[in-house]
Amino acid sequence: MNTTGFKRSAKDYIWWMLAASIAVFIAIVWTESKFGVLEFDRANWLFLLAGFSALIGWLTTALVALRNSTKQHTINVLLQSRLSTAFNQRVDAFNKVFPYGTDITAADLAKTDDDTKAALEGVKYLLNYHEFVATGIRHKDLDHDMLKDSIQGIVVGLARKAKPYIDEKRAANSETLQHFMWLVDLWTAK
Repeated sequence: MNTTGFKRSAKDYIWWMLAASIAVFIAIVWTESKFGVLEFDRANWLFLLAGFSALIGWLTTALVALRNSTKQHTINVLLQSRLSTAFNQRVDAFNKVFPYGTDITAADLAKTDDDTKAALEGVKYLLNYHEFVATGIRHKDLDHDMLKDSIQGIVVGLARKAKPYIDEKRAANSETLQHFMWLVDLWTAK
């Protein structure tokens, strides 16, 4: 049973195929050496070894390509957020009303002035963005370690700062921001 909360990815299945291939190869070699059922001659052994080597090479290449693709996708997600005008406008609107050290309060959620409304739209945007990132991490489409090293403080700080907002949204629907909250719990667990 998967107790980490991470979902299975293509990489997991490739590892299983690699392990199964090795097991099948070992079973064939053992069966033939012990019982001689297949009556392999030198050409058969070379053919089997070549096929097995090609399979292992293909699986290894697939694993490396998948790892590189995941890391590149992670870097793209990080860079695109930092280069996004919409993202930066939302961050600025949020930080204007709730600068560092200022948390959202329950009273802030009821305010109707333009700056607070823009700030709350900003926090909604930021939480949705980080929900997307958390979903990518959970499904192993994004590199967990790279993102943890890059944005752990931002994610944990945002969760603390926006707690009343998050609580209000989750009270209406417990599945709201479920991946974001999973990630916060994962990154704050000791």
